[in-house]
Amino acid sequence: MAFEVRSYPEWSWSISRDKIFRECKRQYYYHYYGSHNGWLDDVAEETKHIYRLKHLTNLYMIFGESIHFIAESSINQWRLLKEFPKRDELIASCKKNLNDAFKDSHLRSKWMDRPKKSLMLHEMYYDGLLPEKRTNDIRERLEPCIDNLLKSRTIRDITFTQDSSIMEVEQLSTFYILDDKLFVKLDLLYQDPIGRYVITDWKTGKEDENNQAQTLFYALYFKNQFPNVSLQQLRIRLEYLKDGECTEFEPTEEMLRWAKQQVIDSIEDMRLFIDDDNLNKPKHIDEFYPEPSKKACSSCNYREICSHKI
Repeated sequence: MAFEVRSYPEWSWSISRDKIFRECKRQYYYHYYGSHNGWLDDVAEETKHIYRLKHLTNLYMIFGESIHFIAESSINQWRLLKEFPKRDELIASCKKNLNDAFKDSHLRSKWMDRPKKSLMLHEMYYDGLLPEKRTNDIRERLEPCIDNLLKSRTIRDITFTQDSSIMEVEQLSTFYILDDKLFVKLDLLYQDPIGRYVITDWKTGKEDENNQAQTLFYALYFKNQFPNVSLQQLRIRLEYLKDGECTEFEPTEEMLRWAKQQVIDSIEDMRLFIDDDNLNKPKHIDEFYPEPSKKACSSCNYREICSHKI
């Protein structure tokens, strides 16, 4: 099928989209509408600029993505070879990813030309250097996260038997609530040694009460894919790799009804900012009011083009 250039992006919903929407409507506009088609040669420079800013990353994101990639590749290696990579190999891989991002960030012209194919750290783009406190924090997290991954309850489950049933690893999927397409990617879905289904979510930061609410969305996806499986057979597990803590719960029908309503409410709120539902044409940018705060604005990718930053 030939690639189709659309005037407006396709409508969909995801946890990340909801997070940006709740944080700042102006940021939401830039990210999902202002950047659209910014990869094309014949669009306005402003659109290209916004598209580049959309692809800024930061140290914590690179670190989190590196740990997730290590978990994914290690589990896939276990599926094929029934062995895990060595601890030192995983540490070296994570350090390399961080160093590569730092090196790439010095090649601004390369990133300007192909922002999706190169890396630019937010810290380097805006400040020209990496904050010492942040680099020290990540340096202190790195080895404990690898160690806690390797000895996590999830990894113990997977390696308990040679026949562990790994069902999804970082697989981007879609499902529908009413007529709306929802994107979801589970870190891991497997059956544990006693036959229960387990959704694992790896976390590299501190415990947050919002994390459980987020994972209920994963349970909605699971129930959509496996409608005949009882929720009593499902466990949602949050593995906090920084501290080696693990929390687990069994979702209930009431929890899922609540989660589904949260998604429906979020979609309805987003649609208030759409001018044409069929095209997913947004209202004017001025309708996407900024919600400035010191924390949000300092880390926002679009702060150089937003006049409402603090």
